[in-house]
Amino acid sequence: MISWKKFANIEVLKALYIKKGAVITVENADRTLTNVDVAELAALNSIAAADLAKIDGITNGTAASGKALVLGASGEIATITSATITTLTSTTVNVVSVVRTGRSMKCGVRGRVGAVAGWVLSAATTQGYVATMAASQAAGTLIVPIEGLWIGDTITGFTINAQIESAGGTVTLDAILRATTNVAADPTEADIGTTMTQVSVTADTASVTSKTGLTEVVAAGKSYYLLITGTTAAATDIILLNSAITVTTA
Repeated sequence: MISWKKFANIEVLKALYIKKGAVITVENADRTLTNVDVAELAALNSIAAADLAKIDGITNGTAASGKALVLGASGEIATITSATITTLTSTTVNVVSVVRTGRSMKCGVRGRVGAVAGWVLSAATTQGYVATMAASQAAGTLIVPIEGLWIGDTITGFTINAQIESAGGTVTLDAILRATTNVAADPTEADIGTTMTQVSVTADTASVTSKTGLTEVVAAGKSYYLLITGTTAAATDIILLNSAITVTTA
């Protein structure tokens, strides 16, 4: 039999001693009783107020700033804006949008000579060159189509990888991104952005030159290519090994 003593107010001036195993009984609004284990209450004393606030007012299944995450009834968490995950293992992943920035894609080795002669497409079966330019060529042009793009991708730049032989003569190399648009009258051609910084050398050079800062969004009805222009002096040549574009995939 529990014997209760009723007090309207109790003032403790020094200390209140509660024996091990004791509980505090609290009457709820519906007049039911809840027992609070004093040992558990004492354990809370070691938790900082800022940490206790993280579990105060949380909604199961919903992420909120400064609050702990608690799974909902179906094991779900909603409204997480971003997360960095080292390893993700899942049976099913439903993705609305994945953005990959700075993705570099090789343009391949298929090209064709442009309006001005000078480049020779590689025919060797043991070398992966795209094309070569012999000595004493003036502003020869080469077209390298860009394949593998998705509608909605953003082209942000490109890179030209070439080896230049020079016996002291000047060799220059330029490149620009261009687009062909399908229209009713005739397809139209247009530059995308500006030409990359010109390569101009008078010594043997392994050239890797990039153009950045482009913002071209790939659209239906458009195809893209790199227009590469080279000029060689006597006793010089260019080997175009490959080219690549940088895209953001959304």
